[in-house]
Amino acid sequence: MKLEIIEGSIGYKESHKDKVVKSGINLSADRGDIVALLGSNGIGKSTLLRSIVGIQPLLDGVIQYKQRPMSSYSKSEWSRMVSYVSTDSIMVPNMTVYDVVSLGRFPYTGWLGRLRDKDTQIVDEAISQVGLKDFCSREISTLSDGEKQRVMIARALAQDTEMVILDEPTAFLDLPNKYEIIYLLKRLARSMGKIILFSTHDFNIATHEVDKLWLVTSDICTEGAPEDLMKSRIIESLFDSQRITFDMKRGDFVSPHKPKFYINFPQWLSDEDFMVIEKALKRIHVGIAPDDADWSLHYEDNKWIVENSQKNSHNAFDSIYLLCRFFSEQL
Repeated sequence: MKLEIIEGSIGYKESHKDKVVKSGINLSADRGDIVALLGSNGIGKSTLLRSIVGIQPLLDGVIQYKQRPMSSYSKSEWSRMVSYVSTDSIMVPNMTVYDVVSLGRFPYTGWLGRLRDKDTQIVDEAISQVGLKDFCSREISTLSDGEKQRVMIARALAQDTEMVILDEPTAFLDLPNKYEIIYLLKRLARSMGKIILFSTHDFNIATHEVDKLWLVTSDICTEGAPEDLMKSRIIESLFDSQRITFDMKRGDFVSPHKPKFYINFPQWLSDEDFMVIEKALKRIHVGIAPDDADWSLHYEDNKWIVENSQKNSHNAFDSIYLLCRFFSEQL
């Protein structure tokens, strides 16, 4: 059960001519994968997703599923293969959660939309899967953004497809809800064996929570585990700037600056304390050096103790914030 894009070109019509945004697209996803589509603005991420769903055709190339071209499926067949969660939310007055999720059964019920017992069971299961069992009669307009996104995912689940495509499902959500949605998608990929593909601008989610990245920029189009793209340094193509580099150890982009001065740790710190203080010091351009640095730092009685042998100074701080403020004043 594999989704493949082979030599695909995406774009739009302009004055009766094809305006190509990106060509040479060769990407794939396997059963049970959760895949993040990451790329620069305007590169056509949403267009690519719409092409997979069947809303907007490729300008060239082939989308293939189960070794069959997408064009060989009827619209009815394809609607039972792939479901889509767009960035638009349904805001119909008086429409309940149950009503919206029931729309996912349209490929099976037809225009009349009459739910059979099997359809009702599938809708109930979809609502339960996203944790909204007690929300069935709530109007969609009364829900929070995170709850609305769960409803849209439940609608996609009710469609009972092997692939779920989502366009920026975590956009406009607060941090807890972002991760709740991603963990829900991961669980669905694992437990139900679905291909979950979503676009995102959230680099941390894309590199820490998915099985595979689809990385598309103006220069490249490639795929692999996040760690594959980090190791090959391809991930750096996301930022075409000398002011931003990729820190392999941190797994994130940083602004590189040489330390203005160095400190040492004469006292052993736990791994957790060291990681935290190293991160804070790097942010204010203070480096960690061997024992011959003028400044020394240790942690004692819940205080950060800073000493300077040259200045014969001794300062204690209750928090890393105050410690960093002190060092910033020394720069």
